[in-house]
Amino acid sequence: MILSLILIVSLSGLIGFQFYLKKQYRKRFEAIIGPNTSIEAENTGFQESISTQKNKKSEQQFISQEVVQLLTEKLAQFELNKGFLEQNITIQKVALALNTNSKYLSKVINDQKRKTFVHYINDLRINEAVVQLQVHSILRNYTLSSLANEFGFNSAETFSAAFSKKHKIKPSFFIKALEKQN
Repeated sequence: MILSLILIVSLSGLIGFQFYLKKQYRKRFEAIIGPNTSIEAENTGFQESISTQKNKKSEQQFISQEVVQLLTEKLAQFELNKGFLEQNITIQKVALALNTNSKYLSKVINDQKRKTFVHYINDLRINEAVVQLQVHSILRNYTLSSLANEFGFNSAETFSAAFSKKHKIKPSFFIKALEKQN
């Protein structure tokens, strides 16, 4: 009798926890697909930083303001051209494409976006994935591995980890919720 009671309480707790998690995932999903979730919204922050950069003084000013502004503009163009979708992208490759060195590029990304290069690229990729999954329903039929390749990740695991880190839900839940919504 006691064993049955413990089993029922444990099972009830597990069901309640699963319900709570599903509710939290649903809230996070709603936050993702809400207004201003596109890459353009994130780009506007980058464009605003171009104008405010003239007034901002860095503590360690080893890069001239002109170089910072030029790199900021080139990064905004890099985002518009979706250069972040290239697989095996490195800071050296991006620096070479932007005609600068990796130290300057790293400093500008750290100061402007308050992120490391890897987090910056992953966030751009995840934002693009969210937008494309909402717009193109055919992508929702892809496997996670195929989606990872589509958005520049090397594996389904890295894609899933980056998505979960940014939005606190799994990409599979996001895709299923999009399907239910449509």
